[in-house]
Amino acid sequence: MRINDIINESISEDDDFFNPEAQAFAEETKEYYKEYFKEFLQFGTVPVFDKQSNFVDPDAEDWTIKPEKDIMQSAGYRGQQNALARAGTPYDDGVQDYNPIAFTYERPV
Repeated sequence: MRINDIINESISEDDDFFNPEAQAFAEETKEYYKEYFKEFLQFGTVPVFDKQSNFVDPDAEDWTIKPEKDIMQSAGYRGQQNALARAGTPYDDGVQDYNPIAFTYERPV
């Protein structure tokens, strides 16, 4: 999908009726595009963002991708940490081993 298609994407009337949150988000996004993609809309120049936009919420709570202790870690998190370890970069050394029984509905015998 090209940038022009994304910018000019619209929501159908059915979506507006059945999903008003999506319509509100689409309107907000349209305003964002008008502000930050001015050159693209006028000249077709692909924008390069070299400074932070105003879409950062300073009051947002901090979060981390590291799962809480004693909670089963996802395969994606474990794979990411294993890849970081193999690459010799900093990683979480508390990654759990793969346990296929943890992902089945059968109880171990």
